[in-house]
Amino acid sequence: MSFTRKALNAVKYRQNLLRGYRLSLWIKAWGGTCGPRLAVEPGVRLMRPPSKGWYFGSDVYLGHGVVLDVGEKAELVFGDRVKVFHHSLIGAFDSVRIGDNVQVAESVTIRDHNHDTAAVDMHKSMSKAAVSIGNDAWIARGVAVLAGVTVGSGAVVAANAVVTKDVPTMAVAAGVPAKVISHREQLSA
Repeated sequence: MSFTRKALNAVKYRQNLLRGYRLSLWIKAWGGTCGPRLAVEPGVRLMRPPSKGWYFGSDVYLGHGVVLDVGEKAELVFGDRVKVFHHSLIGAFDSVRIGDNVQVAESVTIRDHNHDTAAVDMHKSMSKAAVSIGNDAWIARGVAVLAGVTVGSGAVVAANAVVTKDVPTMAVAAGVPAKVISHREQLSA
């Protein structure tokens, strides 16, 4: 990599950290918790002000166009070194917990709520169930993680999968709906 490219990347990273610092001040002002080095690309949107249920660990990255739609009494927890890449949406009306070292690729949707299709007026009725993503998981491009799902530690969810049921620890899941297709070897310490 050329010196010029390295210098431009360093400037961009400092700008992302400055945006992250501003967002962390806002999160803390509203009662949330935020660790150091939150890096935020331009275009990140918060649909509502942060609340006490927001927790961001250290070294969190939010890519361009990420949308955080979090209800007033909901819990949104990001562990340390979480990366959420561009144009992903995280919707929490109950609880969304993302563990340490998790990679969420671009255009991913993670929601802990859905319209209650059994209700007469499904647009006014919502069902909610917590979503949890374990440490060291990888959620690939275009995945939809739906309400009530737990993705285990070290699991991989393949591109464009729709996760409607739990994915076990160290499993690889793919498809619509997502099914376990293999298991990974244990992570080395």
